[in-house]
Parts: sequence; C-alpha cells; structure tokens
Amino acid sequence: MGSGESKPASSNTLKSIKPYGVSSDTTTIRLTSSYLALYDGIVSLIEENKYSDLLVICGSDRYPVHRAIVCPRSTWFKDKCESALQQVDYSSPASPMKIWLDPGEESHVIAAVLTFLYTLDYADSGPQLSFGLPQDQTSLFSHNSDDPAHDAEVAHSDDEATNSIIHQSDETVPHPASSRDNSPLLTPATTTASHDSASTRRAYESDPSSHPNELVFHVQMLLAGQRFGIPPLCEVAKVKFEKRLRCESWKTELLPCIREAYRQQGNASTNGLKDTVVKTAKSRFRFLKEAEGWDALVMDFPEFAADMLRHL
Repeated sequence: MGSGESKPASSNTLKSIKPYGVSSDTTTIRLTSSYLALYDGIVSLIEENKYSDLLVICGSDRYPVHRAIVCPRSTWFKDKCESALQQVDYSSPASPMKIWLDPGEESHVIAAVLTFLYTLDYADSGPQLSFGLPQDQTSLFSHNSDDPAHDAEVAHSDDEATNSIIHQSDETVPHPASSRDNSPLLTPATTTASHDSASTRRAYESDPSSHPNELVFHVQMLLAGQRFGIPPLCEVAKVKFEKRLRCESWKTELLPCIREAYRQQGNASTNGLKDTVVKTAKSRFRFLKEAEGWDALVMDFPEFAADMLRHL
C-alpha cells in the first residue's frame, strides 16, 4: 500500500501485538537481544544526533528530539504538536517544528524528563542523556531560526514555517554548543546574563550532579510528570522517592524535601507524597526536632505543622 493510501492501524490491531512475551499481567520483561537492540536504537537517536524533527527550547537551552518518541508518551507534547499543525500529526518527520517551554523550567528536570521519554527511566543523580545540536542541522535549528521573529522571515517559503509554537515574547537567543561531545548536560548557549533562562541560572545550584538532593529531585520529577502528562514518570518518581527515604541520606535531604513538597499549594496530586513525608518525619521526629532548620520549616509551612500534629 502506497503512502497516499495508508491509514493508521486500528486500536484493536495494535492491542493484539504483544512483543517480548508481554501480556496484560506482565510485571517484568526478559531482556532478549532484540529488546536490547530496540533500546540501543532509540538511545542512539540522541547519542548520534540524528533525525530530530522537533526542537524544544527553554531559555538558552536546546533539545533536538523526535515527535514519534515524545508525543506518544506525553500528552503535553502531543497536544502542542497537533495544535501547531491544526490537525492530528501524521506528517512527522516531514514538517519540523519548534516548541518553547516556560523559561522558568529547571534545566536538569527537563533533561531528565526527556531522558525518561526515550528510556522510560532517568538517572537518580548525575547527568542524563545529553541532547546536542550538531552543525549539520543548522539548516533546521540555526542560530537565527531560534528567534521567533526570524522564523517568519526566512523559514520555509511554504506554510510550514508556521509549524512552531511560541510561548514567550520575541527574544534573540545565541546558538548552543555545536557538538554533543563538546556540550554539557544541558547544551546551554554562550550568552550574556541578561538573556539567561531561569533554568540556566540555577543549573549549577540545582543539578543533582553538583549539589545532590535526590529526594527533592524525585519530587520535582513527579511534578514534571504531571505537567507534561506522563503518568508512568509520576509512578517511577514516586518509587524512587520512597526508596530514597529508606537510605541514610534522608538526614540531610528530608527538610529541603518537605519544603519542596509543601510549596505546592493547592496541588492535590502531591497529597500522597505529603503523607509519605509526614509519616517519615513522625518516625524520625526525635532527630528532626533537633536538626538545624526545623523551627524555620514549621513556621514557614503551617500546613506541615498541622499534619504533623495530627499524626503525633
């Protein structure tokens, strides 16, 4: 069947495909050579900087990604791409596009979210996958084309130039590092302080590889999973969070984690995390009440103090 006659497979057909011995009640997957080849092939898309058709922009950070990977796993990316095309996205990768994130997003969190979309996991600490921007892609993701104003002038002469989503005012942003091998985790551009994104300004302060607080990081990842419509990421982040609570490092990480959890006012989806945090704090109250910062925490977050009183 030619491409002009093709149509998406029905959901019933897709549900019947059960590779690797997977069934409806499968909890583990046997790592066969074919499964490993699939995983390696997906990761190689990032490691070799090939075939990207979507540029995710956050301040001065650049992430060349693939719609066929990120959209099926994130309702946020799916909706944004379909909104840009004004229709269901069947054309990928024929029409490259760009998406602007809120520049307040933290760089290490975005890198971990994208890593999860490709690998279904993220590193608890240290670097995630490095999303570089090779020079041979400058025709698509060039220095000037990162400026929304420039898109309207010199992008594709046909109407495909409109296939971008702009969530911030026009702002010229410098070109990022030209090679994955020469770029750090976030591939930030060389830029002046006045054009730095909030995420870039905080990179060295909040990146788990430099100042690790894994409890806070897992809370941030759970919240990111909610923002970007990735339920499996929320589940993985919760498991990692609860596992970290059982480590000795909780003594230095728990108070900042409580602050992060209770900072999310009105977010009902964090109630489960708050319950876990309160139960942990209750069981270790004798230590925590003597810890530096405890009194300030109780004063700053009366909701936490009230929850503690209900459990004591």
